[in-house]
Amino acid sequence: MKKYSKYYSIDTYKPGGITEKLSFYHWMLNDRTTNLAEARKSLDPNNPNPETEEQIEKLRKNLEGWSNQYYEFKNKPNNDPDIIKTIFDSLVQLSKIENPTALYKYMTELNNITITDPDINYLLDIFKAQRETFERTYFDDVAENIDQTNSRAEAENELPTNIFSEELTRKISNNYHKIVKLAAYYDNTEQYKKADKIEKSLKEINMNKKQILASLNKIANELDNNGLYNEATSITGVMQKIAQEDIPTDLNQDFSRKQESYGNQGRNIVREIMGIIADKLRDNEAARKRFSGGQLQSFVFSILDILVNEGMNKAFSELNKDLREYGVIIGEDELYMLFREYSRSNRNKD
Repeated sequence: MKKYSKYYSIDTYKPGGITEKLSFYHWMLNDRTTNLAEARKSLDPNNPNPETEEQIEKLRKNLEGWSNQYYEFKNKPNNDPDIIKTIFDSLVQLSKIENPTALYKYMTELNNITITDPDINYLLDIFKAQRETFERTYFDDVAENIDQTNSRAEAENELPTNIFSEELTRKISNNYHKIVKLAAYYDNTEQYKKADKIEKSLKEINMNKKQILASLNKIANELDNNGLYNEATSITGVMQKIAQEDIPTDLNQDFSRKQESYGNQGRNIVREIMGIIADKLRDNEAARKRFSGGQLQSFVFSILDILVNEGMNKAFSELNKDLREYGVIIGEDELYMLFREYSRSNRNKD
């Protein structure tokens, strides 16, 4: 592995470096292929020439060597710690640029090599969800390395006021878990404007779904009152399907809050988190004993202290470390909104 890592400098894995290295390999392979073809043309089957045949064999091995390096660069994971850090840090830095064109171009570069590091693949996964969900067709040009800065800026200006199209709502619903992770990432890296924008989109989907269910419920009741029981039952079936769509059940929570004092708001959040955890542990006798008599509230407060002081990732890690012994894991999508609101309340309080 060390020998392989030394083939390529750290700069090779910075933005633009992979494209440059692949271009170099393509040129070398084309050049060596041409040289070998020309040498073979000089062979006279009626007049064997050992020197020419030896030269052709050298050219063939040279081409084979470059070909092996090319396929190794593309297909063999480079697990050198410095290389992994370079790629990870590059993704993080590019994600902090308001215009995501450079980030998406770098992601396209990374598609040309094999990556097995879970942290890098986690970032690629949520950034891919971001691109698929929020970006439009003008990014097709980015793959051709065409600068679309003006188009990007124009679209960014449109996003806050024209964000909730039917298509976008569907995309966010399909990628809900990844979009929650994306919002958590932006929150953890203190990119609050981006996190707020995503949170707004999640709230809007929640509201739209509630409105649809409320409308269908009204129709079902009217049909039922008019004696159209079969039709009413069909509408109820549709409502059940909508309620069980890919959007997780925590979308049924009402995330809109009254403008309360921080103290009341904090207590409300603690109670909601306690309710979610208690529901998960409901059927576990050992867990009920451990978290009885105020212990659950103390546990939640300890997790919120970690959230405020060490960040969301650490809070989820410590939360699940204790719950895992009872066969329970709580995902980011289940508590992200509440954690984020609690963190924001603390910032406002400070």
